[in-house]
Amino acid sequence: MLVITGTFENERFIPDRPVEIPQKKKVAVIIEEEKPVELSIQERIAVAERLVGIASNNPMTREEIRNERLSRE
Repeated sequence: MLVITGTFENERFIPDRPVEIPQKKKVAVIIEEEKPVELSIQERIAVAERLVGIASNNPMTREEIRNERLSRE
């Protein structure tokens, strides 16, 4: 099974990255609505504290910043 993510705009599907699919291959498309992430008050406070840490004189490496951003997705 292969999962391809992307966006649908102007009546066309645009994948997040190019993918080669063999000709005459049967595919199924599932359209899913993106739902905004609902965070609790505690989660919002934790996110704000991490952002303050990023903006303060407490230096973070690019890897730490990347991991922090990816943890919210």
